[in-house]
Amino acid sequence: MSAPVPQAVGTLESTPFGELLIQALDNRLTGTLILDEGPGMRHGVYLEAGTPRRAKLAAPTPHLGEVLVDTGAISAEVHERTLERALREHVLHGQLLLGEGVIDAERLALGLREQLSRQLVWLFARPRSTHYGYFAGTNFLANWGAPGPAPSTLEVLWRGVRDHAEPGEIEQGLRRLEGLKLELRPNLPPSYFSFLGEDRAVLALLQRGPRRLSELLQAEPTLESSLRRVLYFLVLTRSVELGLPSAPPVGIGAEPFVAPTPARVPSFASEPPGAARTETASAPPLRRDSPPSIHPSVLQSATLKEELRRWLEQEPGTHYDVLGIPENAPPRRVQSAFFLLSKRWHPDRLGSEAADVRDGAARVYETILRAHHVLADPAARASYDAVLRRGARADSTPVVERAFSAELAFQKAEAALARGNLEAAEREAKLALVYDPKRAEHVALAAWLAALKPDADDRRIAADFARLARFADGNVKVHWYRGLFFKRVGRHGSALHEFRLICDKDPRHIDAAREVRLYEQRLRNSPKDRPSLAPEDPEHAQSAWSRLFKRRS
Repeated sequence: MSAPVPQAVGTLESTPFGELLIQALDNRLTGTLILDEGPGMRHGVYLEAGTPRRAKLAAPTPHLGEVLVDTGAISAEVHERTLERALREHVLHGQLLLGEGVIDAERLALGLREQLSRQLVWLFARPRSTHYGYFAGTNFLANWGAPGPAPSTLEVLWRGVRDHAEPGEIEQGLRRLEGLKLELRPNLPPSYFSFLGEDRAVLALLQRGPRRLSELLQAEPTLESSLRRVLYFLVLTRSVELGLPSAPPVGIGAEPFVAPTPARVPSFASEPPGAARTETASAPPLRRDSPPSIHPSVLQSATLKEELRRWLEQEPGTHYDVLGIPENAPPRRVQSAFFLLSKRWHPDRLGSEAADVRDGAARVYETILRAHHVLADPAARASYDAVLRRGARADSTPVVERAFSAELAFQKAEAALARGNLEAAEREAKLALVYDPKRAEHVALAAWLAALKPDADDRRIAADFARLARFADGNVKVHWYRGLFFKRVGRHGSALHEFRLICDKDPRHIDAAREVRLYEQRLRNSPKDRPSLAPEDPEHAQSAWSRLFKRRS
């Protein structure tokens, strides 16, 4: 039997993943979309009448049980117990939970739906060099996992844009709005925008009547980042009138679904632990020189090289010019502009396809970082504005230059630590301390790096962290490194306290939330550990430290 042939091929550079989903929905496609990042990284999405129904990723993704814990459907204790049995008996975890009566069919369906949504959102962040191929009428995932209800394509699109849309991609998409009056398309169902949550404030502005982009930005300057993101999404889904011929809004006018003939499953790089395996056959390889067959969208972002060329050729401007904000921009807008530009230009976020422009991108990022460091500090910004008013150039001052150098070294140290390069991390952390020895997070990072050494002096490091206690309140990074150190030396009660403080301050701190979840699971499962995880009494803590150092001497 001849191998299936893809009806459409291309790269995510030419057609981003979100646009692939829109075109699939518009054309009610039924078949399998294969995304190939390179050796060992092939992903598949099965579509029915344009709606994603199953996904298989060659990377660690949330298992169903983890999703059910996150959504409160089951407890962590139930998850651990039932997952162990599912792995031992080689059955689907969801079916086992249903069979034991732990969850009902409705909760299982909602869990499967959320799991698929998270998998699809993850695909929005795949490198632009990723090749895709669409195989019409073929279901390569027929024997993979359990079927569940399909997530809303609109909701998946919004979550993907919200979490992964690049600033350059958004700006390129909004350029076509210059001078146009924007108006929401009429007769959209009430539920069409229900998933936008707090960003509904942008919709409220549009619902008051047609407005230009500049008018919207002027009406809500504090919502600029949200406004640009939402407007990009509305243009992408054809939800606003632009005065130009256009197809109906995405998802309006769905046609009935016709089930396809199942096909065998292609081989992928990874399987979930204990999953029942079936005989597989690989989807044919995608030609690496294949041109895109699906027409690219008018919302393509400019290439990274072209953007870099413009950055490096433009005349040096003020820090406000660098961030692309007016001189009266509020602090929130400074942070928003820096965040968007950092996502685009931070060297560690560039994929292998951008290796030849990494040095240039690093220079751009240092310029962005310098501008942010000045404008985010009220005193430094006031001084900078005073120099600008005198008509002099104010690219830097000695104080600002040292602060910038310290911040840059600190960020390089954290990046090296994340890569496991402790030598480089220590070198940059020491440099950050030289430039700014009083910065609490600089001291905390240096102390944590010292604790990772085989011959670590825990007594001295503990003293460093103790001195940081009065600076830790509200400083997430100081709390994080204190928590890691306490965990390393066995002060688990103090570690749990630090991680909980982080979660209170920043609920989206994934690493701290994971630590809290593991500790709380330990509390539930091991009563004998409760004393060690209770809040510490200072006197008992001191005696415990004395015993610890006595054992090590």
